[in-house]
Amino acid sequence: MRKILAAALAAGVAAGPAAADDFWSGAKAKIGGGQSAPTGSNRDAYEAAERAASEAWERLPFSTRRAMFVTRKAALYGDYDARGSNVFAPGEPLVS
Repeated sequence: MRKILAAALAAGVAAGPAAADDFWSGAKAKIGGGQSAPTGSNRDAYEAAERAASEAWERLPFSTRRAMFVTRKAALYGDYDARGSNVFAPGEPLVS
């Protein structure tokens, strides 16, 4: 098994780096058929994506589907004991 993994690693190293954008130099990778990747500022693309995400976020109808008070903090997802009442004694901690 180790020989197979070593051979696969050696083949990968011998093949050279994969075609991808070079982060450090900013060079663009070639896309199928020898076409260059789209040019333009990465910052402009990031800001456009950020604006689109913000607009989508603002249009979504986020709400809490089910809120409740519990008797203790959960150790895992879905691990809760619902409190029987929403009436608390003065100074009693609220756990939700």
